[in-house]
Amino acid sequence: MFRTMIKIPLYINRIPPFFLRCLEFLCSLLSFRLLHGLASIAGSLAYYLSPKQRKRVMNNLAIATALSLTEAEMKSVAKGAFQNLYITTFDYFKLRISQSAVETLVSAENIEAVENLQKKGQGVILVGAHQANWEIPFLISSTTMQGVGIGGSFFAAWLSVWIHSLRTMFGGTMINPENAVVMGMKALRQGKFVASAMDQALPEGSHSLNFLGTRAWCTMTPALWSYRTGCPLVVMTTRRVKNGSDCPYITHYSEPIWPDTQSPFRPELRRLTQAATRILEESILERPEQYLWHHHRWRQDVPGKVKTQFQHDFILIILPEDPLACEAIITGLSVLEILYPRGFITLMKPANVPCATTFEVRPYDCRQDILIRDWRFQMVINFYGDSSLGDHFLRLGVFEVLDVASQKNPQYLRDQDIASLLKQQLI
Repeated sequence: MFRTMIKIPLYINRIPPFFLRCLEFLCSLLSFRLLHGLASIAGSLAYYLSPKQRKRVMNNLAIATALSLTEAEMKSVAKGAFQNLYITTFDYFKLRISQSAVETLVSAENIEAVENLQKKGQGVILVGAHQANWEIPFLISSTTMQGVGIGGSFFAAWLSVWIHSLRTMFGGTMINPENAVVMGMKALRQGKFVASAMDQALPEGSHSLNFLGTRAWCTMTPALWSYRTGCPLVVMTTRRVKNGSDCPYITHYSEPIWPDTQSPFRPELRRLTQAATRILEESILERPEQYLWHHHRWRQDVPGKVKTQFQHDFILIILPEDPLACEAIITGLSVLEILYPRGFITLMKPANVPCATTFEVRPYDCRQDILIRDWRFQMVINFYGDSSLGDHFLRLGVFEVLDVASQKNPQYLRDQDIASLLKQQLI
């Protein structure tokens, strides 16, 4: 067995927080159906009482253009996503103390395909996403098979201890991402399964693919394991269904995706990753409200010189109506390609102003044309000189507005070194 890589003080391991034990006891007294009902109420309250988190969820839903949701549909899915998060959280408390409930709670579809491979001594790579209750796939897999999961520590040691005890209660072993490549391959060569989530943001990496309609940076580690060991990928998709029983979960195991070790290394890694991702996408599209939209999945750049408050990925630049000011600004905007090399930048400019740029361009004829309801944008750089434009976008998905011109003053912008001005503001 692998030694856990999570470094936790021994005294914390022996003395878990009292309030967690109290919550576990209270939740153990309730059926899953009642527990999920209470969690749904709590999630609905959190949707209305957590404006920043609600904004993040709505922002992510807009970025996932494959959903093609109206704003009203986005709000409905967002509310469902909050409920799903709280249901999963409440599940933690009950599952941790009611271990026998797992097998009756989950229906594992096509798990026999994986079990048969395991019986032959074949290692299997299980990949999933943050759907419904994302702990369920690893737990149900660990009840009948030997394997390891990839999971990092949390912000507090006591929370890491508690989550770790939940994930390993059926004999599964957890290893940190820093050791994943080597220890994962070791486990696979021992005929075990290795489980990992494929929907984590990895902007520090060099591999990207289209995820739900927009470029996302992703891990190639599962595909690397597959190519190096000859083990197949199996995609686990989980959904929560209401069919009259006690709130069951269904985890479906896909047919094995076998590597072609005779194919070139990089193209084959990409093929394996895309094949697994497409299965996950299809499942998410069927029940988007059961996906974890709270995490920053489409993060593009690694934090660098830019100030923390301006570290965003979907940026809207609003140019003023004055053509000469626009010309000066456009010349200096090239600095943003250096500061945000992977960012999605949209330039909103007067329709009568010519513009040669690599940015997405949206022309406008009048001020009203600027007031679009686009939840994708996370930051606005406002050269227009009207701060109320920024207020409009702050009511949508925008977290930060940089008003470069505090008032409508074309002459001020014409005379500025825009590149230096932006550096001064952003760095």
